[in-house]
Amino acid sequence: RNPDSDADGLADGLEVDVHKTKPLVKDTDLDGVWDGEEALTLGSNPLVKDTDGDGLNDLQEKNAGTNPTLTDTDADGMPDKYEVDNALNALLNDTALDKDGDGLTNAQEYTLGTRANLVDTDLDALSDFDEVNVHGTNPTRRDTDGDLANDGEELNTHGSNPLVYDTDADGMRDGYETIYGLNPLVNDAGTDPDGDNLTSLQEHAQFTNPLLADTDNDGLNDDVEIALTTQPRLADTDFDTLKDGDEVNLYGSNPKVKDTDGDGLNDNVEVL
Repeated sequence: RNPDSDADGLADGLEVDVHKTKPLVKDTDLDGVWDGEEALTLGSNPLVKDTDGDGLNDLQEKNAGTNPTLTDTDADGMPDKYEVDNALNALLNDTALDKDGDGLTNAQEYTLGTRANLVDTDLDALSDFDEVNVHGTNPTRRDTDGDLANDGEELNTHGSNPLVYDTDADGMRDGYETIYGLNPLVNDAGTDPDGDNLTSLQEHAQFTNPLLADTDNDGLNDDVEIALTTQPRLADTDFDTLKDGDEVNLYGSNPKVKDTDGDGLNDNVEVL
């Protein structure tokens, strides 16, 4: 008699002597498939959640009908996980098909790292095909040149170059210019549209708003804050709950020090 104490379909003797599984636990590796089914039916390792290490655990492979001991069940060059994640057929060679109809085959999408079931992988309003074959942009990265403007916006809205960080070579990244209403196609680095005595290029260096004299609305213009070395994008530089402008203009306290006079009471307490 060879009992199966945990009723997992695998006799205790086989659990202990052959498979090294736990005879009192149905699912030793906690992958959702009982030890007996793994050892006797699926051929997977009841001690390892993902027998073939392809990113799908054995239960997911069972549910998908794929082989938990093979990383690429249909031997089409695309791993089972990629096929399952992209709603492809992991049991059939479908490399030459185009699941999402974007003009790239499933195999090309796998090689590129794009989604085979999504026309625009990075959601930048440009199809994967166009990014690869027309624009030369990265179909897995919304902002190919890292200038804070996504590729679709650069091409379709602003006319800037999605492969060049600073299209007009004025020292300001395209994204900064478009965010703040400057022109990414014209050198406007020397302009001062908000009249705060800082050029647009100087504002770019601080990432302040070139169209707003007091970016953080704390009562101090940006140029004054830079001169004082307070934070022009933070209304309360020292975090004492008093705006920098109030400290300078009303209380005469130091906007960079919570307790200006060092008496143990923060400035906000003393002005109450």
